[in-house]
Amino acid sequence: MLTNTACNTKFISMISMNKQQMRSERFFGSHAVFRTEEFHRLCGGKAKRGSVANLLHYFVRRGRLLPVCRGVYSVVPPGQKAAGYAPNRYLVASVLHSDGVLAYHSALEVLGHAHAVSNVVYSLGPEPARETEWNKYTFRRFGYPSPLLRTGGD
Repeated sequence: MLTNTACNTKFISMISMNKQQMRSERFFGSHAVFRTEEFHRLCGGKAKRGSVANLLHYFVRRGRLLPVCRGVYSVVPPGQKAAGYAPNRYLVASVLHSDGVLAYHSALEVLGHAHAVSNVVYSLGPEPARETEWNKYTFRRFGYPSPLLRTGGD
């Protein structure tokens, strides 16, 4: 049997969880794909990393989030199943390589000038990054070509 104090404590924790869920849902509405660090900032940056990870795993188990790769999640729209959902691959690439730009065939695809659809998403950034595979897509990032890195006049 729960005492009155225990009941109050349990009720207060349920209210705070509902507030956190509401804040999370607002965040999900504005971030279709995001990094764990962004979600941690939603929690005010004060929450322990383990608590944030537990909350993210809670939403994954409920089918609200889809893990893309380590530290990157995609929001599953309401009414859709996580198993059959695939977020926009260019949006995923923009979160994986936030300081890069789409390049080569991927840029042509986005602009509608490619003659074929590729499962490889190319991007350029300050430094090359390890190739990432997710779902049926491969994300490749290359460093900027040296002519783009030159500074000065001519």
